[in-house]
Amino acid sequence: QYALGTYSLIYTYTNSNGCTNRDTLNFTVIAPPVVDAGSNFSICQNSPAVQLSGFNPAGGTWSGPGVSSGGLFNPTTAGAGTKQLIYSFTAGSGCSGTDTLLVTVHPKPDPDFSLPARVCALDTLQLSATSNPAANLASLVWSLSNTGGMSNAILSSTTAANTQAIFPENQGNTDITYTVKLIQVTNQGCSDSISKTIVHLRRPLAQFNTGNAINCGPASYSIFNTTSNVASTYLWSVNPTSNVSIVTPTAANPQLNLPVNTSNAQISYQLQLIATRNTGDLGCSDTAIANLIVYPKPQAAFTLSPNAAGCSPLPVTFTNEKKKKNGESINEMSFSWTFGG
Repeated sequence: QYALGTYSLIYTYTNSNGCTNRDTLNFTVIAPPVVDAGSNFSICQNSPAVQLSGFNPAGGTWSGPGVSSGGLFNPTTAGAGTKQLIYSFTAGSGCSGTDTLLVTVHPKPDPDFSLPARVCALDTLQLSATSNPAANLASLVWSLSNTGGMSNAILSSTTAANTQAIFPENQGNTDITYTVKLIQVTNQGCSDSISKTIVHLRRPLAQFNTGNAINCGPASYSIFNTTSNVASTYLWSVNPTSNVSIVTPTAANPQLNLPVNTSNAQISYQLQLIATRNTGDLGCSDTAIANLIVYPKPQAAFTLSPNAAGCSPLPVTFTNEKKKKNGESINEMSFSWTFGG
């Protein structure tokens, strides 16, 4: 190996006749080009591709993971970890040189979470964030939005990995699409996000009319169902249930039959309707309740004096012996006397 400088090489040849001749080759050893690939740096895995700079001299080529020959480095292609990039340059003399650049690619958070396709109004949804185990997660933020003009779901926490989303009422005429977004940031400042959508299903608005809510048994009610905003199935029930009948309790407009009240006090019946949306598999429902009162019938009785035959004209005194029920006073009642011939 020659040091820098000019050298001569002499080639000597002698033939079989003893004749000798020689030739001289002069050459110069010059320094290779000084190549500088620039300063080492770090970048996030999901950052846009960057054009390398700060290298000398210009006009060389790059090689290594994720880099083009012209020096465009793509960290997503390179992947996380420390990457060695080589810059090569060949001078006009034909001498070449190389230098190495180290790029640290920090892993992206790669956030994710599971989300069902649909959720009922007033439901609570559990949200659980996951991230790239190789990334050192520093923080995260949840957010929800919708384009239906409704109030957003309430998050129990916007910064916890595990949180709950409580969806608002929806008894309008349309289902609403919500967007759930999760942003995660690592200790190295690498940020990443993911958004998913969920349909917020409207639920029925259960309503019905029974007409007169106060009656004396036996009482029959033809119920008029006014449930609105979405096609539904129905289930009717009543409490207490003794001697009560509901004709076809799954009908939209059933008939309710209540028995005679033989007790001494009014009986309050609670009629309940559960209306369940009959599309989808979530069973979005609403409940309506009405109270029906059946009073006991009064027990009519009277005495007369004298209670025997007599000569005309015969004054007779009738005494009302009606037996009070339901705590009523006789003065609160009305009476009709009829005398037969």
